Amino acid sequence: MFLSLTVILHGYDSYQWDYHVTTPTASAFGQARAKLKPKAFKEIFDTFNQTIENTKTFHGHQLLAHDGSDLNLPLDMNDKGTYFQPGNSDGFKLLHMKALYDVLNKQYLNVDFQKNVILMNVPVYVRWLSQ
Repeated sequence: MFLSLTVILHGYDSYQWDYHVTTPTASAFGQARAKLKPKAFKEIFDTFNQTIENTKTFHGHQLLAHDGSDLNLPLDMNDKGTYFQPGNSDGFKLLHMKALYDVLNKQYLNVDFQKNVILMNVPVYVRWLSQ
């Protein structure tokens, strides 16, 4: 079931979700969210990961998996780093995500986003492993 941001913020009815006139509107929530900097999310991610013990190993080795995925984004032709128009197509917008995952401890160790999908993945993984 899909719930809109307005329904989530205000609830199905005012009694069920303790609605009050000071509850922000969906627009206000979206504007506040837009003020968050990517660095804040990285800091939260790193701080959270420091609280988890990576105790499981396979014969003393940490088993890691990495993967890359392309994320479709809302169309914005002005963002040249994410907008692609191959051949005669209408074009599309992509962000490339790479993730490093600890298989045994079921934990993401690092996530990286690149605007230019054409960039090679190898330097990112080398940088992660050297951290």
